[in-house]
Amino acid sequence: MDNAPYHSVQKSKPPTSSSKKADVVKWLNDNNIVADMSMLKVELLHLVAINKPARPKYVLDEMAKEAGHNVMRLPPYHCQYNAIELIWA
Repeated sequence: MDNAPYHSVQKSKPPTSSSKKADVVKWLNDNNIVADMSMLKVELLHLVAINKPARPKYVLDEMAKEAGHNVMRLPPYHCQYNAIELIWA
């Protein structure tokens, strides 16, 4: 699968420094990490950095896994690895 934006929607995207504090707290609580609104945003973002997954989980990858398939993501700008390019050529 290529890295088109519609193929790369993350399942639970970690918040960034531009996220609202309430969104950061919600993400932490959804991931079973104790956090509340009384904490500083810097502290919350530090918790996010420590606990965010090493690799993002994509919605389509999870759907394919449930159906018993593995998804292989192709590197950008390497169309020679995409089988459909050989058919179109």
